[in-house]
Amino acid sequence: PEVPAGLVQSLAGLTEVAFDDALHRLQSAEFLLTTRMTPEPVYRFRHALTHEVAYASLLRRQRQMLHVRVLRLLEGDATEPIDRMAYHAMRAEMFAEAAAYCRQAGLLAASRSANREAVTLLSQALAALRHLPETTERLATEVDLHFEICNALFVLGEPAGIPAHLD
Repeated sequence: PEVPAGLVQSLAGLTEVAFDDALHRLQSAEFLLTTRMTPEPVYRFRHALTHEVAYASLLRRQRQMLHVRVLRLLEGDATEPIDRMAYHAMRAEMFAEAAAYCRQAGLLAASRSANREAVTLLSQALAALRHLPETTERLATEVDLHFEICNALFVLGEPAGIPAHLD
């Protein structure tokens, strides 16, 4: 994944000088690539394996808390894509927020005819809801999600998947 420098600096909690120094060392060691410079620098790991090893080196609770921090930072930015907030909410195991963000992202995907993406995101919203206590509101939201998934499946021309959501 690509990450803006400002987000990384906020998460790292370093001064600008210390952050620039650390960033320079990572780039010199060929761990990071700059993918964009404007409006602010954006970075990604040079190799996916490096990303996987770095992520796996964190304890589950550390990864979860990192996603919580990222989500809170993203929520303060009105220009941030909703699907990125959904991603971090799911990994933070903040299931109420994850369900809401995944549903919003799924409906947005459906509105731009990205129905495969919509099915994935709406299914993630369902999965997140199942971690919450069973209430009438949760059940009503589940029903709505099933119908929204059916709509996307219909547009995709995949009627075979619809009956499972109508049950």
